Amino acid sequence: MTSRYQSLKKYKGIRKDLKTNKYVAAKSILGARYSKSFLHLRDAILWQKTFVPDEIRPEGSKIKADVSSGEKVFGYVLDRYMKEYLPTLGTSTKQNRQLALPFFNELRDIRLSEFTPEVVSNHILKKKKEMEGDLHHRRFNFDHEIKILKSICNWYAEEDYTFRNPVLKRHFKMGKMRELVVKRKKMTKGELLSFLNSLKENPFWYAFALTHFFCAGRVQEIAGLQIESLDFQGSKLVIKDVAIWCKRTKHFLELKEIPKNGEIRHVFLNDELKRVLLKVIGERKSGFVFCHPNGEPLKYREIQYNYNKALKKADLDSEFSGTHFLRHSMATITRQATGSLEATQAVTGHKDQKLVQHYAALDMSLNKNALEKVSEFLALPN
Repeated sequence: MTSRYQSLKKYKGIRKDLKTNKYVAAKSILGARYSKSFLHLRDAILWQKTFVPDEIRPEGSKIKADVSSGEKVFGYVLDRYMKEYLPTLGTSTKQNRQLALPFFNELRDIRLSEFTPEVVSNHILKKKKEMEGDLHHRRFNFDHEIKILKSICNWYAEEDYTFRNPVLKRHFKMGKMRELVVKRKKMTKGELLSFLNSLKENPFWYAFALTHFFCAGRVQEIAGLQIESLDFQGSKLVIKDVAIWCKRTKHFLELKEIPKNGEIRHVFLNDELKRVLLKVIGERKSGFVFCHPNGEPLKYREIQYNYNKALKKADLDSEFSGTHFLRHSMATITRQATGSLEATQAVTGHKDQKLVQHYAALDMSLNKNALEKVSEFLALPN
């Protein structure tokens, strides 16, 4: 008889249900077996990594006894944080917090009265020792986890004035594993042209990178750009939709309808942007501007792969990495081309919502002039 379930070699504990086409994730905690079905593999992976049952904790009976007697433990704080505060966060932030939760599990049984800076120090040192035993680890520090622990403690301290946050500045220094390699973020005119020219063989990625540059935006904004946001007759596009990716798998999760800073921006469409964008969208009237032929949105890893490939081809991979360098480069080159801080601010957008409203008309005018001057400055070939 043919088995109903297909095991996935790369993902231990996850099987595909061939009858429903769902993914069944399973894990054992303290001798108890838990499982759950998901429509998407990425959701099954995330659940398996972050799931901690409410009713089962290390020495769970002890926790319940401590709580009932008034002697609270950190597990009590963590559970409340997960149930009351975590659901109020955005998808991306929520994922960041969920992926960090396993770091705190060994602290669950610590009584709050005994949750001191020394306890945090010992925990960090233990985690460092565990990580140092892994010869393939790529970690630079534990800053992310320590920040979240500090945030959780601050959240609870607002309710319980007797609780003192045990996370101190020294813990960040203590969590350092090795020196963080910081690469450059701002390209010169020559470097930018070399990067763009290395993408010319692939019109799709050239258009993506050029749009990313001229919009001076975050890569999530370009990946989330909708055809309905393009106004070729009015020579402008609207930056408002943002692609949200799974922090673990980097697959597309959802489309957020407001940028990270809460600002909707208008960007002038110069002739070069019009040309490449019209070529990309073809006859399509709606959906993502940049997507797969079947309309499926882009994954972050494929964007990063094509950027890194272009950087290597341009012999710039030792200087730059990631995707955010185009936002920094546009600001720098705009300042060089225009000599104006106002024009640069108009291109990158304002942080303050009141300033956006106050300078709305001026922004579009400055944005148009700035992009025209940057195009002339770069002398991009048609």
